[in-house]
Amino acid sequence: MPISKISMNEKQSFRSILKTTGLFGGVEVLKILVNVFQTKIVAVILGPVGIGIQNMFTTMLYMLTSFFGLGLQTSAVREVARANATNDEITISKTIITLRRWINTTAIIGAVFMISFAKPLSQLTFDTPKYSLFIIFLSLALIFTVLSNGQTALIKGLRRLKDLAKVSLCGSIISLIVSIPIFYFWGENGIVPVIIISAFCVLICSYVYAKKVVVKNVDISYKESVVRGKEMVKIGFFLMLSTFLAQLSSYSINGYISHVGNFADVGYYRAGYLITTHYVGLIFTAMGADFLPRLTEANEKANQMSEVVHAQSLVALLIITPLLTFLFPLIKIIISILYSTEFYVIENYISWAALGLLSRLCVWCLSYILLAKGFSVRYFVSELFANLTNVLFCIWGYKWFNIQGLGIAFCLNNIICLLFNYVIVIRSCDFRYNNRFWSRFMLANLLLIVLFLFHRFFNNLWGNIVLLVVSLIVTLYCLKILKKKSEFSLRTFFKKKN
Repeated sequence: MPISKISMNEKQSFRSILKTTGLFGGVEVLKILVNVFQTKIVAVILGPVGIGIQNMFTTMLYMLTSFFGLGLQTSAVREVARANATNDEITISKTIITLRRWINTTAIIGAVFMISFAKPLSQLTFDTPKYSLFIIFLSLALIFTVLSNGQTALIKGLRRLKDLAKVSLCGSIISLIVSIPIFYFWGENGIVPVIIISAFCVLICSYVYAKKVVVKNVDISYKESVVRGKEMVKIGFFLMLSTFLAQLSSYSINGYISHVGNFADVGYYRAGYLITTHYVGLIFTAMGADFLPRLTEANEKANQMSEVVHAQSLVALLIITPLLTFLFPLIKIIISILYSTEFYVIENYISWAALGLLSRLCVWCLSYILLAKGFSVRYFVSELFANLTNVLFCIWGYKWFNIQGLGIAFCLNNIICLLFNYVIVIRSCDFRYNNRFWSRFMLANLLLIVLFLFHRFFNNLWGNIVLLVVSLIVTLYCLKILKKKSEFSLRTFFKKKN
């Protein structure tokens, strides 16, 4: 693969993506470590029953926050980025004021709903009305979370990446510091106070950094805010529906597994899914911090958008491929660290699921194109298709191949979704991956298939040593391409930072 004659703009694009990935990748790793440490400690203090109650409260809060937030935490990023691209301070200020007014309104409506329906929510969630008072207090957490999501969207849309990283890490660390003493002294009664205090601290952090944004004192009526916010809400509404579909899909799959199989299999499935998606998910999160704003700014020019998408996709491919090669020889070690040897049954699930992650990478990039273009209905259709096929594949996979079949389903679903999304993007956005990217993509998938088969037939110490050596070679090769593409080095990165 020749890597010469790279334009200056392309080099700068690669360099920007790598710096963003390095910044947020580090933050995501720290957040994961903090969450693992917190989960271990809280599990010891509260026990399984306490953890179950905590999950019930957080799940309820997440669903209501997603619903009443109207997906603005994502759609607002696009609108703020579009305003920022104009370099017009009046337009930027009006967009920010509009966002804040919509966020404030939805937060209050959500809190009123929680307070008004606290008793039915308690009955529905816990099969008893005795948690009604806790849910009333939890409405404060909904307000804080919706408001902080709005502030974070503002910071993200303006591409204030260092501030965004600080807000993200701040929330995890404060949550850890706050939760341990409260749980220690109050036990289960401290669950809701911890959720509220953690949400409030994240709001304060986001407010401090969002306050750095200079907003001009412009005259904008509430009627104009409603009109200006319609596009934001329209896209956000379909994003909210997409989130709901994902939750419904997960609920349906869990229900089927528990009905046909048992609750232990539900636990195995959840553990395998979390390991597989979180393993490379931190890369998606890190890159996504700046991808949508850059894509939004470039979406008026087809050539510029194509450059941004190709650069982002290639960097992701060159980072994720080595990670996946290391996954095969290290599966059991990862399972032991995060869970226990009892969960070794999910090894085959993870192996199969890993084969679908590069397709998932392309689906991720293509979905962002639809969001940047404002094609909310098409985005929703792609999500509807993905969740429907996911349920069908999982039912088929579990019925015939048990836990391993769920991994096969994950792999097949991502491949089908890639084809579906690619057709939508070609027709809607006139975007196509070039032949060079497809050749690299197919080569990486072929490599993973070979490693997958080798791991299946030589799953022993010497086999894993061979896989580790191959993984190291692949990593060095991918780093070499990244270096040539961007003229990027750790030395210059830290030199510029300091």
